[in-house]
Amino acid sequence: MTGLAALIWIFLCSAAGATPNRWHRTIAYMLMLAVLPILWLLWHDAGPLWAAGFFLLALFQLRLLLIHWAKRLYRHVRDRADA
Repeated sequence: MTGLAALIWIFLCSAAGATPNRWHRTIAYMLMLAVLPILWLLWHDAGPLWAAGFFLLALFQLRLLLIHWAKRLYRHVRDRADA
């Protein structure tokens, strides 16, 4: 079961990075964040080392999401200032 959840997580990560459509990418990011509690529950039973590794992965993904949104906001503000 944990392997299946990890495969779903990897698929969502690749879908978020590969799609050119910003709405599809946003939906993929939201699904990744929605899957976090399920993965935590599955990996929590595997021990504290797996849980720590998972949380580091989750923080890394969240950082990527925040960077992506910050770039979009910067481009939006820059384009509005140029108009």
